[in-house]
Amino acid sequence: MATRTDVAKLAGVSVATVSNVFIGRKPVSAELTEKVKKAAEKLSYSPNYIARCLSLGRSHIIGIVITDYVNPFHMEIIRGIEHYAKRRGYIVTTFLHENCENGSEVVNYETLQVDAILNFTTNVVSESFINSLVSEHTVFVDFGRNRGMSFVQDHSEAMEAAVKRLCELGHKKVGFISLVDKKRFEQDQRGILYRKLVEKYGLCNDENLIVYNEDITLKSEIAGYLCGKEFIERNTGGTAVLVMNDLAAFGFYRLLYEKRLKVPEDISVIGFDGVSMLQYATPRLSTISLDKFSFGTMMAEKVINCIESGEKGIGLEYGAKSIFLERESIGKIKNGCF
Repeated sequence: MATRTDVAKLAGVSVATVSNVFIGRKPVSAELTEKVKKAAEKLSYSPNYIARCLSLGRSHIIGIVITDYVNPFHMEIIRGIEHYAKRRGYIVTTFLHENCENGSEVVNYETLQVDAILNFTTNVVSESFINSLVSEHTVFVDFGRNRGMSFVQDHSEAMEAAVKRLCELGHKKVGFISLVDKKRFEQDQRGILYRKLVEKYGLCNDENLIVYNEDITLKSEIAGYLCGKEFIERNTGGTAVLVMNDLAAFGFYRLLYEKRLKVPEDISVIGFDGVSMLQYATPRLSTISLDKFSFGTMMAEKVINCIESGEKGIGLEYGAKSIFLERESIGKIKNGCF
């Protein structure tokens, strides 16, 4: 196995120069960098990752806490994060939230530290778990503005376009299936916008048109099914529903199928997230969509810049605008309701 000394000898440079090319502690001219990389390639040399991290005082690891591994929305964002992070020499690793709740789980990560930790959940992450991963320099993302930086999706224009379109189609009773409880719904941008748009467009302001989810441990599709069942059983006469994410809308689709209700003939449905596979649902799901890969790339860039500048990013907020994608799941209101 080739060593730094072998590479230095072949390239005609010092061992320190080889280290600086791969570790990056001091700048190296483009000419010498090219010589070193050619020599390394010829010798099939690969720098020692652990030694590099120890030298720089950073782990070059970005950790992400997620609720599950099957939500395509988060996976598409993570793909963007990893694509960019790899180019900057960082590794991305994920932690499943259910394994982070009990302090005893941290023993699995005792020797691991992360340069940044991103929160992709709506749940409270165990402090003991976080403390087992982070150092005093770790960048926190979406753990609160007073602790680190935040990334938000701006749904304002897209939601207004969606509600306006429903009004054009004759809908007056537009419901909302939430995946969180009332308190969190009132603090969520989607919940805040929903209430404003109901008032702005003169829609029916009936609290029974909103179904809250009291069990945030439920997977989205299950919550969509169960909350959708409650929505139908309330018999409010609602003719259109916004569902907090696309997977929950998919679960709602199943419930409607069992109830022999048709989309959009009996009820129009709009989801959030723009999960690509649901454009192949029957009917194709209308959604408030986000360019998830670009969003992930932006996250990675801002986070890594923060890491390498030695900043914590406290109070910084970055956003990306979503768009309304109208598909087959919305249509004109019928004379009667289901």
